[in-house]
Amino acid sequence: MKAKIVLAVVSLVWVTAVMGQALGVEIGVGTEPSVSLAATWEISPGLTLVTSLGATFGGGVQTGSATVQTASYTIGVELRYNIRLATPIVRPYLGLGVLLRIGDGQLSGVASSLVGVRVRLLPSVYVFSEATALVPILDPAAWSWRLKLGVGFQFRF
Repeated sequence: MKAKIVLAVVSLVWVTAVMGQALGVEIGVGTEPSVSLAATWEISPGLTLVTSLGATFGGGVQTGSATVQTASYTIGVELRYNIRLATPIVRPYLGLGVLLRIGDGQLSGVASSLVGVRVRLLPSVYVFSEATALVPILDPAAWSWRLKLGVGFQFRF
């Protein structure tokens, strides 16, 4: 049974890798303040899979008379739909994702939806800007938003 599962996973990864068009890396800075590092995989001209690691430095803990800034960390996966325009230099996109947030001694799930735009500077270098709505899965009323600016590097096959 384990061999069949491993064979199915390897086959799926191999087929999608053959179909993939590009791999990339993105580095972003957000409004919370936050930083993130993401790996992108352009599966097709219209679809990109993104995995990310991030750190948010917006929290604080009161210790005596001083406030110590604490960080929370996120691990995320999102799927982006790339909108193709007549000019390949500008590429708007829409996305949905799920984040796992680790911070303040808690682990929580967060759903995200985003809208963004990429502007190609060189064949392999682009800048991007995106706005994201973050909705905690267990407490939707505590939703928040963030803006992010960044730079990305793309490696085409």
